[in-house]
Amino acid sequence: MALYSVMNGDCVPYKDGYCHYSLAKSLKIALFERFLVEFNKTVINFSETLANIT
Repeated sequence: MALYSVMNGDCVPYKDGYCHYSLAKSLKIALFERFLVEFNKTVINFSETLANIT
């Protein structure tokens, strides 16, 4: 069961051998926020490019 959880990314095995779900959750949130920031920059750049073309 633990291996399945690790494969799903719901559980981060820590040095003590236990799974830390809150750590996994905060990592997911941080990665998602980073993705949103990068995606937003891409959309803004694309919009500016379109505005310069027309």
